[in-house]
Amino acid sequence: MAKPSTQGLLKEILSDDIEGAYISITEKAVDWALAGFIDEANNLLEQLWQFKLDHSGDLRLPDEGLQILWLVSRKKPSYVPFAFKFIDPIEKGNWVDVFYPSYHESYTSTFLHKSFAELDGKELYVKAIYAAYEGSANVPDILAAFPGNYSAK
Repeated sequence: MAKPSTQGLLKEILSDDIEGAYISITEKAVDWALAGFIDEANNLLEQLWQFKLDHSGDLRLPDEGLQILWLVSRKKPSYVPFAFKFIDPIEKGNWVDVFYPSYHESYTSTFLHKSFAELDGKELYVKAIYAAYEGSANVPDILAAFPGNYSAK
């Protein structure tokens, strides 16, 4: 019996949801690459891309992630159906997507002006994100503010 993810993919293919199947196969290749199977992931993508289907516009994050993995591993498929981006915008975009300081000023105004030593819990966490994002404190100072063994010694 096929695994549920394989059954789902087969249903997508049989339903003529080609874009859905394309996205699922690409996401599976990302999973394999992240698990250390970069050659197998690249082979899967090469098999997919040989059909010259339109590349889905819904794959920005997988495309960017694969680009980074290919750069680090120095292994990429012979053909890639999307344009590569500069690394800095990818890195900044991921930072904003994950950590962008989006807390309301009514919350942060009560503690952002305080030193790390005066804070704990969520306020310390939020201040650390802001300080890292703005570059207003160096990493060892930020890490040293957290309880535990985080300081860079």
